[in-house]
Amino acid sequence: MNDKGRSLINYTVPYGAKIFVDDKEEIDRSKILFEWDPYSSVIITEKNGKVKYQDLV
Repeated sequence: MNDKGRSLINYTVPYGAKIFVDDKEEIDRSKILFEWDPYSSVIITEKNGKVKYQDLV
């Protein structure tokens, strides 16, 4: 935001990103806001249940 309270730029946070700041948190200019792996797929479940891993190396 500039000194008049106007937003200077907006970013779209991708699905699956890890967000490192809270809503309305004041930040320094070098703060990392989020990170993500652009080469992985995000899987969102539609039902409750348990995860069972098998044959992971």
